[in-house]
Amino acid sequence: MARGEVHRRRDESGGALNDPRVITGLAASPGRRSGRARVVLDTRDLARVAPGEILVTRAANPAVVLVFDRIAAFVTDQGGRSAHASVVARELGIPAVVGTQTATQQITDGALLLVDGAAGTIDVYDQ
Repeated sequence: MARGEVHRRRDESGGALNDPRVITGLAASPGRRSGRARVVLDTRDLARVAPGEILVTRAANPAVVLVFDRIAAFVTDQGGRSAHASVVARELGIPAVVGTQTATQQITDGALLLVDGAAGTIDVYDQ
């Protein structure tokens, strides 16, 4: 499946598995974490990010790294494995999926997510 595509995860028999939507991107930092999404489109809104939330943003910039001490994982529309935030996430052990192209459009604030930083997938369980 190509980056940015959204599909439904299926179990081995072909049935829906708790019916999550799956968004794909680049695996930037390994690990699996679940939590509520905090969609941040402007760095001035980073103060809204609460401990344990999953940061969903267009692109990671140096300001985003300032909230890494409280997030469970992060997801971006843009970026790559060698981006500064991806490197810092690996150093700190924070799961990350980058380059999804559409995460900020497909995920709403408060949605329950499971981020798999090794597989490059985000399961969206509710909106």
